Amino acid sequence: QETKMAADFSDISLLRKVIEGCRLPVRMSDTDEWPLAEVLSKRESGSKKEFYVHYIDYNKRLDEWVSPDRMNLGKLQPPAKKEPKSQPGSAKGSRPSSPEREANAPMRKQVSQNRKRKLGMLDRADDESSTDAPPPPKTGSLRPHGGNMSHDDVVTRIKNVQMIELGRCRMKPWYFSPYPIELTSEPVIYLCEFCLKYVRSRKCLERHRVRSSSRHLLDTSVAVTECISA
Repeated sequence: QETKMAADFSDISLLRKVIEGCRLPVRMSDTDEWPLAEVLSKRESGSKKEFYVHYIDYNKRLDEWVSPDRMNLGKLQPPAKKEPKSQPGSAKGSRPSSPEREANAPMRKQVSQNRKRKLGMLDRADDESSTDAPPPPKTGSLRPHGGNMSHDDVVTRIKNVQMIELGRCRMKPWYFSPYPIELTSEPVIYLCEFCLKYVRSRKCLERHRVRSSSRHLLDTSVAVTECISA
């Protein structure tokens, strides 16, 4: 019993070290394989913890949420450190200054200024002729929330919809789907098979179908009346 408690405490301490960017073997669902995976995100629901992982060298559609019992915490690899950017002037192999280079420095400076002046005139002409529209604002679950998102991939790398029902078919999305955030927490998103309107429950879908069918009947009767009168 004491050995089991010690193992549990060690797992808890290792679990705290699991952050975004860590790599470790994870048991893939419906298989006995333990490929290397990278942790992309984590979430907590009460005392339950889950981690969103991407299996290295596997298709992105296999990414999934996993529980800690499917993770080999003993082989946890910390995130790779980013290499510091080299400062200008500190590059290796730079040639030392010579008297000839120093003597020709004013001429080179004048040529460089003339070239920059010509490029600046071209840039201004392009700016005046171009009318680039600003990018459309991000809405729904495309809008970054919670932290500073550097690019869209930070948001779109995680599958956010569990199941979609369209008519008699149920489908599991492979990738990110830009549905509103309030719908992504639902176990199933229901779609109308005629107009593709999305709702959160089957009852809402049935109510939508009743309204849509009455509207279609009204449109049909109006069209028939117009044809008869013509």
